[in-house]
Amino acid sequence: MAISPFYVGQTGPALRATIQDDSDNPVNLTGATFTLVIENTLTNANVSGAGTWSILNAPAGVAQYTWNSADTATPGAYNLFIEYVISGVTYITDPTTFLVKPI
Repeated sequence: MAISPFYVGQTGPALRATIQDDSDNPVNLTGATFTLVIENTLTNANVSGAGTWSILNAPAGVAQYTWNSADTATPGAYNLFIEYVISGVTYITDPTTFLVKPI
């Protein structure tokens, strides 16, 4: 999913993700909770995204993250991970590279 570059303070477009299992089948997201993990590639420091998640189509595994300006406040290279919990089990997606550029 190509979503960058963003510029400092940018909050759109929203990040739309289809969550799939290891066999590329959609994960039913009914009752799931989400966290966007933002990892700085230089320091390996992680922060949780300050935006909000919504499930657009639970059986098809489609969720959407609406950015907060705090998520893109600092220029740099990041890895994004989607951490989601279903029935008490935590899953983490593979990383996606994300760049934030100065204005």
